[in-house]
Amino acid sequence: MSHSLDNRTILVTGGGRGLGRAYAQLVAECGAHVVVSDIDAETASSVAEELCSTGLRADAVVCDVSAPEDVERLVHRTLELSGRLDGVVNNAGIQAIDDIADVDLATARQLIDVNLLGTVNVTHHAIPVMRSLGAGSIVNVTSGAQCGMRAMSVYGATKGGIASFTYSVALDCAGTAIRVNAISPLADTQMAVMSDDYRRQRDLPAGTRRRPSPEQCAAAVVYLLSDASRALNGQVIRIDSDGISLMSHPARIDASIVHAVAPDPDDVAAAIEGHMLSHLVPVGNHAGVVAQLGAGQDGARK
Repeated sequence: MSHSLDNRTILVTGGGRGLGRAYAQLVAECGAHVVVSDIDAETASSVAEELCSTGLRADAVVCDVSAPEDVERLVHRTLELSGRLDGVVNNAGIQAIDDIADVDLATARQLIDVNLLGTVNVTHHAIPVMRSLGAGSIVNVTSGAQCGMRAMSVYGATKGGIASFTYSVALDCAGTAIRVNAISPLADTQMAVMSDDYRRQRDLPAGTRRRPSPEQCAAAVVYLLSDASRALNGQVIRIDSDGISLMSHPARIDASIVHAVAPDPDDVAAAIEGHMLSHLVPVGNHAGVVAQLGAGQDGARK
């Protein structure tokens, strides 16, 4: 099945560097008119000019995705440039690393505003355009940090929010030709280097395996934007050192027992300790960082 994006207009936020730049590059190479959006005018223009110099179609639009009025202008400008909007890559995001007790709350708010609300803002304005066209594909960008990672509490929360947002918007669009999926890339980027440096300085587990390049991760984005992935909706594709995998959705573990409508604490204890301890799920995205509900249980009772 073809992965061509001919005659389509694709908007890539945070397209000025790193993964976003790689996404924009491959999207344009696959035939799309790519709109490179970034809060940094210089980097966005640089990418668009480089693509145009090779005969590809690209435009740059400055936008702060955390500002709803900026996003509205971004989508309006995209329509002015091409008359359509067939796909969006919600890539714009920032990272902060710190133990929760040391997190700067202003920075935490910025993470939420850019990563999570930025994705909401762009999707909110893009979906009506896609509905008017009768089709479209949105690719959100989440992270393995949503599974739990030390010193990544707020960042991971924003990425977990993006995953949940993906599932729900996919349901909103069910039955239409609009699809909403996500990619969870672990790539060799400056963000990954910063994270590793932070962990090594504090004797925390850090990445040791070779990471895919941004260009390798871009292939999954093109696939999700193309008709080849038309059977996928509400899915998260993981790209990391182990290759390509499918992330599971949050779901109830079937290890419960029937109780009265209002169980008392002893009933809860009986359910957990008598039926569920063997089903506890390891916490954390890094191998070797496992915290279970029952860990340290005896010490807590002393």
